[in-house]
Amino acid sequence: MTAPALTQYIQGVTAVSADGLNTFAQTCDTASQLQAFVGTQGMQVFLRGLSAINDGGQGAFYWNANSSANDGVNNIQPFGAAAGTWTRITSVTPSLIYCTATGSNVITLTPDTPVGEYENGQMFGFVAAADSTGSITLGVGSLSALPVYLPTGVQAGANVFESGTFYIVAYVPSYNSNNGGWAIVSALPATVYSAAPQVTVYTSGSGTYDTPTNSLTGELALYLEVEMAGGGGGGAGSGTSGEGNGGNGTSSTFGALTANYGSGGSTSGAGGAGGTATGGDVNITGAMGSPVPTTSANISSGGDGGSSPIFGGGGAAGVPDGGVGGAAAANTGGGGGGAGGASTVSTGGGGGSGGVLTKVIAAPSATYAYAVGAGGAAGIAGASGVAGGAGAAGIIKVTAYFQ
Repeated sequence: MTAPALTQYIQGVTAVSADGLNTFAQTCDTASQLQAFVGTQGMQVFLRGLSAINDGGQGAFYWNANSSANDGVNNIQPFGAAAGTWTRITSVTPSLIYCTATGSNVITLTPDTPVGEYENGQMFGFVAAADSTGSITLGVGSLSALPVYLPTGVQAGANVFESGTFYIVAYVPSYNSNNGGWAIVSALPATVYSAAPQVTVYTSGSGTYDTPTNSLTGELALYLEVEMAGGGGGGAGSGTSGEGNGGNGTSSTFGALTANYGSGGSTSGAGGAGGTATGGDVNITGAMGSPVPTTSANISSGGDGGSSPIFGGGGAAGVPDGGVGGAAAANTGGGGGGAGGASTVSTGGGGGSGGVLTKVIAAPSATYAYAVGAGGAAGIAGASGVAGGAGAAGIIKVTAYFQ
């Protein structure tokens, strides 16, 4: 048939052709009635409801001879029709469809309005049947279950849905690599986004610190708290000749923060200087190594290693009459103890501790270069003497906070 031009029909004056009659709108009560009626081009039917009159699925449909779509809601194809379908003139996307929910992580919604396919922006409301304990997917009726996402775009997981709480989700076609997914559009408590602090400790070497992300939001930590110490100096050795000074430590760095090294103790008996620190909110110079305390009998201990202002750990002095200097405690940045000796033997000064600092970094960057300072070597023993104690390597401790 050919749809006629718009015409005003006057009783007893204007004839109505068969084609004209087919352009007049008809009505039916349910989708099952429409499925039993094959149309022709130009026909229009007003459907009073999908399964019952005024059930929310009502609307006007026209015969679309070029389509075979059949979703039961916006496209209704008659039984046995090889081509052609009844197409809704304005697609139905209810503002909110209320559902009954089952499941905890794989959730199935049973809507109170029939749903034939997912549509952009379509929203569903439901009361969670159980607490979520893992990654969440959600399907409506017999349609595919799709991932559920937090407003940040991260898939929702454990403790996001709580039993007995009402939620609203909206269908977003671009989610899930354009395979579709659900955005939670109802308000969520702040506890959903909370995560425990993450602590990272470096005790040697260098590399890159990657600022961690909150697994629930995908966002970087809100701030970092950094504590660090440079490497401590070694204690000097003792002897009548050939004894060695303690080695200097090396500095620890984290981004623009620097905890400088402690200096080694001297065979002259002087203690090594403590390292400085820069860039922190609090910067503390390390403790100086103790000098040799000479006795009247010319029999002396070495000097104590300087202890870190934060981490402690200075090495003990070698006892009189030949005691080896004590090594500093590992990863404190403490200085090594100087070697002790007897008459005619030069004893060693203690090594200085590395500088220390603390720093809170707000709005941190994604990465930071770091290096942990090494401890200074122990001074070697000379003739008739003993070695000093090794300085301790530094340390870098980074705590990431998410709330």
